[in-house]
Amino acid sequence: MDPTEIDSHVFLVANDNQGGHADASGEAFVYNHQVNTILKQSLLLISFIGTIVVSLCLQFVSLRATPIEVPVLEVEGQSDQATPQGWELTTHHGTAELAIVSQEIGPALKLHADKSSFFIQKEFNVDLRLTPWLVWQWKITALPKQGDFTRTEQDDQPAQLILAFSKRFWEIRKCVSYIWGNTAPIGTMEDTAAGAFLPLIDVKAVVVRSGERDMDTWISESRNVFEDYKQLYGKEPESVVGIRIHINSQHTEAQAESLWGRIAFKSTP
Repeated sequence: MDPTEIDSHVFLVANDNQGGHADASGEAFVYNHQVNTILKQSLLLISFIGTIVVSLCLQFVSLRATPIEVPVLEVEGQSDQATPQGWELTTHHGTAELAIVSQEIGPALKLHADKSSFFIQKEFNVDLRLTPWLVWQWKITALPKQGDFTRTEQDDQPAQLILAFSKRFWEIRKCVSYIWGNTAPIGTMEDTAAGAFLPLIDVKAVVVRSGERDMDTWISESRNVFEDYKQLYGKEPESVVGIRIHINSQHTEAQAESLWGRIAFKSTP
């Protein structure tokens, strides 16, 4: 029953019983009028709160429906300097050879290793619950054929895309390395030889491509990092806090060369 109907009903009953009860009827009318006012205000408040809740829900659905993308490497618009803006270069062995070159996909970052080992890396923070997909473009033009990421004396790869994950202060740093291998089957997931010698760091590899089959061709990749981490470490990750692009050929004393296009984290593949 509507509050206005309640008020009308009470008022009629009060009039029907006027007799010697005028004061009581007046008090009843005032009391019920106050109740009616409170009910109306409560309904308005509930309606207002409901409107806010619906609005927030619609905004949440809209945000979830809109694809999210976090760029990590943008070669387009970079200057001719070797190291991309926001990245740091570290050389472990030999000489680092980097260049921005023109390719069919547009500008690309070329890394060349001649019996050398070096990498570029960048610190940032990406919430994998919002953007679990890592997407990138790469091409391999020189492969150290004797390379094997499971053997220390042969641990050479033309391309490694390594992610570092957030951790508690008492935990060791966990990393996932997406690699273009030499002989390991595509889809292989296991510990790396390098990880066994790194203190307080656990590095596991995922073989995305292998061998000469797809060389000299630009390939676009997408990996669900959230799910890969769960499969490798048995629990859910929180965020990625750093990324590294690594090339090395010093162990096999060979040549290695890779080219990289855009890298980003996305909410959808």
